[in-house]
Amino acid sequence: NHTAGAFLDICIYGLNHEGIIQAIEDAIQRGVHVRFIGNADGTLSLSDQSGAYYESYYRIAKALDTVFPSSEQRINYVPGTSEFDDFALLNTSGIMHHKFILSTDNDNRDFVIAGSTNLTTSGIEQNNNNMLLIEDSSLLATYRQQFEFYLGLSDASRVSTKANHTID
Repeated sequence: NHTAGAFLDICIYGLNHEGIIQAIEDAIQRGVHVRFIGNADGTLSLSDQSGAYYESYYRIAKALDTVFPSSEQRINYVPGTSEFDDFALLNTSGIMHHKFILSTDNDNRDFVIAGSTNLTTSGIEQNNNNMLLIEDSSLLATYRQQFEFYLGLSDASRVSTKANHTID
């Protein structure tokens, strides 16, 4: 079962930073409701992909499979054919280049983390990037709607209009 209240949606292109991967795996082990979207290169299954990003995606899929099993294994995810409500790899006409994290903590505070930073060793420790941490329920709702559209959830629709958000 998922931990009540705690929620983490991750939509990221680059992921290979060991500390971040371990933190995501630990959150899953604690029962945090983690949903993940990464980039797909081609139509190979996740278990047949190679490279640091795919090894990271695989570790998250494996943690989800272990703690929250389903009828299919996420480690065998195939872009365009597999359907999970918490894991997807996207790439229809170009790379899935988003970099955002959505979180609702145990105190029901909503956070959006967004910016140019890939969650890679070079993205965090070397490159000039930015990430913003914003506590705002309305902004989170807009991002979450788009996230759920990307996951292919049946009741989700694409954010089709420019949303205006004011942050105090």
